[in-house]
Amino acid sequence: MSRRRPWIIAGCFGFGWLAVLYAGADHPPPSGFAVVVVIILGLVVCTGLLIPRLWRIRVTKGIGRALVLAVVCGVALGMLVAVALLIKGSGEPSNANLSAADICLWLIAACAVGAVNAGLVAVVAIKMRPPEMNSHSSEQVESNPIC
Repeated sequence: MSRRRPWIIAGCFGFGWLAVLYAGADHPPPSGFAVVVVIILGLVVCTGLLIPRLWRIRVTKGIGRALVLAVVCGVALGMLVAVALLIKGSGEPSNANLSAADICLWLIAACAVGAVNAGLVAVVAIKMRPPEMNSHSSEQVESNPIC
């Protein structure tokens, strides 16, 4: 169960985001919604890979370091998604004339959402940490090649 647990946590958050974004989309969703699904799947994979590292950092360096790592990763992924969506564009002519202020506001908002979401994922992941990771041992820290 502990090997699947990070993927269950990541999948639940991904499904939650997908549900929220689908609820706000036109029905049926436009073809561009497929891009949103692909982005969410990518974020689920990143989250699933980072949760075990987050658990190890929580055990070895403390909860503060784990939360900082999560928030920094959330800001970075938020920026990555925001820039990718800016480059791709929405296909609507009204978005073609974005000012520098509009772009900055979009990037700041995406980073803030990424940070808050990552912090929430981190808190849930830390609370759902497997019992075998509650104490520090060198076998646990060295067992995962991601670190």
